[in-house]
Amino acid sequence: MKGLLNKRIGIASDRQSGTIASLVLKHGGTPEIFSIQGTRQRNETACIESITTLIRKPFDWVILTTGIGAKALEKTAAEINQTENFLRSLRERKLAIRGSKTLNWLRDHDLVPERVSSDGTMAQLFSIFKADAALPAENRVYLQVYDEDEAELKQTLETLGCTVYLSKPYHYESPKKQVLKALTGRIISRTLDAVVFTSKTQVRNLFNQGDRKEELVQAFNDHVLAVAVGKVTASEISDQGVSQLIHPDPPKMGAMIVRLDQYYEALPQ
Repeated sequence: MKGLLNKRIGIASDRQSGTIASLVLKHGGTPEIFSIQGTRQRNETACIESITTLIRKPFDWVILTTGIGAKALEKTAAEINQTENFLRSLRERKLAIRGSKTLNWLRDHDLVPERVSSDGTMAQLFSIFKADAALPAENRVYLQVYDEDEAELKQTLETLGCTVYLSKPYHYESPKKQVLKALTGRIISRTLDAVVFTSKTQVRNLFNQGDRKEELVQAFNDHVLAVAVGKVTASEISDQGVSQLIHPDPPKMGAMIVRLDQYYEALPQ
């Protein structure tokens, strides 16, 4: 298929941008990389505190929201010679997760979750908890997040009657201003045909420009196609006011570019 022939595709991701660019080229498109993810930083002090708390204090549930977060905690546990205690603490608690990367990390350590979000979203995971009353009042919950989502997730759990400890193993720094400005300009000028997003962070970094948001939304809705790697990222794009967007099922990079190719192939010539 060559549905991307003569199409200019912006790529907002960072570490996966080279792979995505190769896939775009394979389908006849022209990739342009604008990495607006921002550099990920491990919060070492927070990780040490989180691991110590997990080991020493009682929790009914441990909720892991990202594979990156689980790996960050594991790395710090190894550095402070607490790997065995860290993994034993996880085995002794009921585990709930979202995301395939988190599930893969659990499998690597022979850990079995009690609850798994079927579509990779926290909303689905919380709906499971509500449906089967798995989180009765006064449950103590260890919630691993990264800084963007902490308030909303914590509030949701507290509404269910839980006491919540927040573990924040990492955060993202702001993207380079010149890169963000360049992508913004290319979208508003309609000189890109589509933009590929692989995380909510990228979406938020782009749209959290108060003076440009309206122009960006308009450009996406009348010309530039927003493309998300999966449902979580797509939901964030939709929440920003963008109605013209696509995402693949399953949420994989290769499937995403195939879906994009198919989208353009299906358009009338």
